[in-house]
Amino acid sequence: MKIIKNIFDLIVILILVSCNNNHKSEKITNNSHEIYTIDSEDEEKVFNWYQRIELVNIIQLETNSSSVIGKLAKGFVMKDKIFLADYRNSNLIVFDNNGKFLFKVGEKGKGSRKYMDLKDFMPVDNIIYLLDNKIIHSYNISNGDYKSFINIKTSGINPTNFLIYNSNSYYLWESNPQLSKRGDEKYRLQKIEDGKIKANYFKYDFMSMDGNRFYRSIQETYNIRPTDGGYVIYKIKNDSISISFELDFKNKTLPIDYFLKNPSRKNNAYLLNEYFKNVQNIFETNNYIYFSCVGPKAVAYEGFINKNTNEIKFGKWNLLNPQIFYSDDDYFYGYFEPSILLEESLDKSRNDFFDTIKVNLKNLKMMDNIIIVKFSLNDH
Repeated sequence: MKIIKNIFDLIVILILVSCNNNHKSEKITNNSHEIYTIDSEDEEKVFNWYQRIELVNIIQLETNSSSVIGKLAKGFVMKDKIFLADYRNSNLIVFDNNGKFLFKVGEKGKGSRKYMDLKDFMPVDNIIYLLDNKIIHSYNISNGDYKSFINIKTSGINPTNFLIYNSNSYYLWESNPQLSKRGDEKYRLQKIEDGKIKANYFKYDFMSMDGNRFYRSIQETYNIRPTDGGYVIYKIKNDSISISFELDFKNKTLPIDYFLKNPSRKNNAYLLNEYFKNVQNIFETNNYIYFSCVGPKAVAYEGFINKNTNEIKFGKWNLLNPQIFYSDDDYFYGYFEPSILLEESLDKSRNDFFDTIKVNLKNLKMMDNIIIVKFSLNDH
């Protein structure tokens, strides 16, 4: 496994182009960036990275009718609070850092001060922002009380994700913006300032399967993968967008013109092809990058990159590894479903970290809430 560093002339289908309606065009910086090359020989290996984990804390979330997470979609850990989005039930739920349920944010439904759809959320300073259908709601971060809303209908898109700094400065993302007529130009990413479109990025040329946006620090950087099957990760800051790094799967890298040659995705041909595609998650600390993706034949893979030694560990997803949902400068935060912990047997030769979690949880029940684990990685 190796890392290549050079000034890379990026050739990619979706590039920044001049914007219509005299919107200012901010260029994406094609800077010198790191290309992490994944050894294809690891393709058949199961990725066992538990030997590198240093467990910091196990957090058993309180279980009651208001706090149960049906399907965790996104989470933030900030100071003394844990914010978790349950997309199955369209709930945004807040716990303290010991797992005690504090409150739900907002209420789903029709009418004033209610949201129709929980698409995305982000806590910033003393406010929780929630992305709804063409509207952004804001709530008090201490108790979840409603504050105000931002109407974003004038943006011309119906975003699925956002990156927000304050009520006057934010980015909006929509993978497949609808064209009002043939020949219209649409863009996947917009920068909004003072209620107006400041710049557009990533011209929309073809349908894409939506994926996660990635984040590290709310106020510093926010990583995105703008193309379906793309391996170039872009770093967003308040004043710029630049290339952060790239994943290279060598002969299993999706051809750049794949979607032009294969506009139809009937019978899941895209997911079942022989390439790596759909980078699904990226979480980064000061020393490590974690990533997961869909590989050949729709098999799930995951890997870690050591940013100090350039070592890359990669392989098939392991059921006994925690599912990571957040990272800060030093730690990763993952979770286990109770069913996995209860149904899988102890076997230290298979995954000692998993066994440690299982042994430390007494009286765990199948209907209990998810279990959060906070951990760091080492080089051993």
